[in-house]
Amino acid sequence: MGLAEIGDRMGWGEAWRLTLVLARDPSSQVAAAVAGWPHPVTREWAVIADLFDLQHKVASQNKSKPLPRPWGKAGRKKLTMASPERWAQIRAELAEQETG
Repeated sequence: MGLAEIGDRMGWGEAWRLTLVLARDPSSQVAAAVAGWPHPVTREWAVIADLFDLQHKVASQNKSKPLPRPWGKAGRKKLTMASPERWAQIRAELAEQETG
């Protein structure tokens, strides 16, 4: 289903909830884009990367560097809700698009 069908075949509320689900899944392109990562990763990849780092740290007596993570050292950005003012602006823009 394309974005053009939102509002006709799928409601905006459902589209928003589905987007939030995708934004919380680190293996989705949506989550990677929201978090500012260069690429998505699966949870399995993260566990294997941790195990790899641990194994190499033990074998090299703490001299190895960990595999780079897409989230870097800053950690993961949290998805935050828009302010009431921003919601009002979004609603006004949507209403303008529907009438325009």
